[in-house]
Amino acid sequence: MELKKEIIAFIRGSILIPKFYKSVIEYFSNNKLINLGGVLIDKGAFALLARELSNGRIKSFKILRDKIIVNDYSVDITKSNLSHSTLLLSAIYNWNVHENYVEKNGIKLKSLNYSAIEIFEYGIYNVIDVKNREVVDIGANIGDSTIFFTLKGAKEVIGLEPLPDIYKEAIENVKLNELKNITLINAAIGSKKGKIKVPCNLGSGNSGSFNVSYTREEKCEVNIITLSEILPDDPYLLKMDCEGCEEDVILNSYDDVVKFQNLLFEMHFKGKKERKILEKLNSNFECRKISNRLYLCEKK
Repeated sequence: MELKKEIIAFIRGSILIPKFYKSVIEYFSNNKLINLGGVLIDKGAFALLARELSNGRIKSFKILRDKIIVNDYSVDITKSNLSHSTLLLSAIYNWNVHENYVEKNGIKLKSLNYSAIEIFEYGIYNVIDVKNREVVDIGANIGDSTIFFTLKGAKEVIGLEPLPDIYKEAIENVKLNELKNITLINAAIGSKKGKIKVPCNLGSGNSGSFNVSYTREEKCEVNIITLSEILPDDPYLLKMDCEGCEEDVILNSYDDVVKFQNLLFEMHFKGKKERKILEKLNSNFECRKISNRLYLCEKK
């Protein structure tokens, strides 16, 4: 978030939310959860709260003993098994809360996180038509992107998610939405086959902070598979949001990458590495920046 927006978010948050400054301090600490008026939320949920404070979407905000109320939209926090982060985001973005899932516009999810909000509220993947085409989804997270592409008419979606708990939630979300033609794989992507140790119990709210050097959690071993192993018959779209794997895949598995008609990926590098990746792609693709880190590359 830009400095100006951060200042606006802090001012508006301080006006609307008691002791908001303490929550801000916790956000910049090593704490996994942040105390916001008595409810504990993850950093992704707090970042979204700050975003909506800065852009003026949040006009009023209350946390009561049994409710979170945002702009007069009330969410009961006593009748659900969902996390406080999910309940907060449900209040901000007007999702209907059930005992074990949330729902909006016919989409059902076991939780809400930063990724789900960007996909379903901000429409970051609406830049490409996937109807009747095949998609490889690297970094499927809780299945939100996989579900999105399927609902947009994709013929088949192959999704990879390395984090075991997140993968399990993705499976549950696909079942909850009664979707077919989806294959989910609990694995990481790489230019060479192998194994990698990942956090066993990293929750959906903090999954965006995962990278291979993450050391704070108990580790589980998962397979690293290559793009060639999951290449579909119609390699139309390769979507990657995998916290840095795009460098290895694009630079070292380019013969498989170039078989796709379109790439949609988050760039987790700046400077020389970013230029190197884009220079590699520019020989076969026209790439344009969609947002702060999101690139869309279309075959020339």
